[in-house]
Amino acid sequence: EGASSHDPQRPGLGKFLAEEGAWLLAAFAVTILTTSFLQGRGGRLAAAAPGVALFGLHGLVGAHVVRTEMEKLAAWSRIDRRAVLWGVTGGAILLAFNGLYGLALGAIGVVPPDIATMLRGLLPEAALITWAAVVAPVVEEMYFRGRLLDALTSRLGPGWAGTISSLAFAAIHGIPAFFPAYVLFAFALLALRRRTGGLTAPILAHMINNAFALLG
Repeated sequence: EGASSHDPQRPGLGKFLAEEGAWLLAAFAVTILTTSFLQGRGGRLAAAAPGVALFGLHGLVGAHVVRTEMEKLAAWSRIDRRAVLWGVTGGAILLAFNGLYGLALGAIGVVPPDIATMLRGLLPEAALITWAAVVAPVVEEMYFRGRLLDALTSRLGPGWAGTISSLAFAAIHGIPAFFPAYVLFAFALLALRRRTGGLTAPILAHMINNAFALLG
């Protein structure tokens, strides 16, 4: 999983993080500027801004992964019975965990934001399902359990790579009340990646989780 830490063809950790951070900041900046421009125009363009922001950012990140990790895509996307079974099982476990986490928050008096309702106010139903249950799981798994995990594994080893990529996944969602849940969510998806060797299982589990979250 990932190349050797002594691979002379790979940049060091500092250079990788600097380049990757710069690229991601540029993607965020392009997305924000485009969205702001559309909102400023008003009318239908302003109404399209949320969709452009969500699909645009994930589109840029997905294109970045495809461009940089082309040689790994076939192995990552391999579909077999074992990967599908693990993905479905993982999705069921994530759904059960989400229910328990929600009960735990309620027990301590924490009222988390209703993300599903907020998203329904931004996008038409078909677009929302496409983004949340298809595009986001595919792109996020390709990046966090794919490109980032492999890059860090080759430089830091599997322990630190799994921890850092999981914390980054949780942090990028930006919801403090859900941060512990996102960390555990990420480690569950990491386990699926390492158990099956590819991204089919974590993508499927992620899709199941997001789809049922919207339906709920």
